[in-house]
Amino acid sequence: MSQDQVQVAFRVDASLEIGSGHVVRCLTLARALRSAGAQCHFICRDLPGNLIFKIVEEGFVAHILPAGIIEPADGKFCYAKWLGVPVQRDAEETAIKLAAITPKWLIVDHYGIDHNWHDSINGLFEKLMVIDDLANRPLRADLLLNQNFGALTRDYQTFVSENCQFATGPEYCLLRPEFCALRKTSLEQKESGELRRILVTMGGVDLANATSRVLRSMDECGLPKDVEVTVVLGSACPWIKEIETLSAALTLNSHILVDVTDMAGLMSCVDFAIGAAGGTTWEFCSLGLPFAMLAIADNQIPTVRRLSDAGIALPLDNGVELDQSLADALRKAMTPALLREYGARAAAVTDGMGVYRVLGLMGFSAELDV
Repeated sequence: MSQDQVQVAFRVDASLEIGSGHVVRCLTLARALRSAGAQCHFICRDLPGNLIFKIVEEGFVAHILPAGIIEPADGKFCYAKWLGVPVQRDAEETAIKLAAITPKWLIVDHYGIDHNWHDSINGLFEKLMVIDDLANRPLRADLLLNQNFGALTRDYQTFVSENCQFATGPEYCLLRPEFCALRKTSLEQKESGELRRILVTMGGVDLANATSRVLRSMDECGLPKDVEVTVVLGSACPWIKEIETLSAALTLNSHILVDVTDMAGLMSCVDFAIGAAGGTTWEFCSLGLPFAMLAIADNQIPTVRRLSDAGIALPLDNGVELDQSLADALRKAMTPALLREYGARAAAVTDGMGVYRVLGLMGFSAELDV
């Protein structure tokens, strides 16, 4: 560990239950920080479906916390169980790792962590950044990032100190540099409004197999045979074989891709997307890709509501009305004027430069790295 480099530590997890999105956006920020001269460390628990291998492949230091078992909370769903161990134990184990790193910045992206955890490790870092989507619990943060459409500083008025600095809204989306680099090309490609290629992506895990439900519904919609459907899955998805078998049995002109390394390039070449309302949403927007969205987790419901109310996205029902809502969305997508209109609205949400704005707030600077 270089004595001259600024040390930055991330506390973030991926699992079959959590999904991959938290680690993915932290990796995006870590790459930018590395370009700015920082050394980044990831503190992650060894949960089923973790992405520790991906972190190491990216060239970052991974500090692994041992797996544990904790019983789910009674009654209302509790995000604390996502930690896999009691909160205090997680704080204590993280503190041991932080003592060896001595980071300038600790970045926490975890719904299961709140101010009690933060207080337990206070003094082991200079500054604390929290990445959040929920605005549902007290936090101790010097910088708080909520990149969601409609997120406001006042959402956290009772949850953080008055000294907390905020980065709220999609202008601070943590997107990889290639999305910004391909923005102009993608916008030009979509000017025709012609529907030729559709992308389906339900996140890196898709534990509930929403992909299969969407494909079955699409098969009933009477899409022209020359419309190509590309389905993207993560290797952590437990349904890959089932989805491949289903795709082969349907009349859709579809094919399956696993662990795509150039999502920006793929998205820039398609005309419409159907996706879960997670981090991929902002990738669609940065490229002006019109899309329909499905909430596959409770915390995604507000995003679907806000973007559909603003006329930016076409909402899909995650229940018995999926077939009808998807048919309605595809009818609109097959209307060139509407497809262009939804693409323009999406493009206005974010320009893909958010990670550099966040770097600036952290006191770093970096040139666009593509």
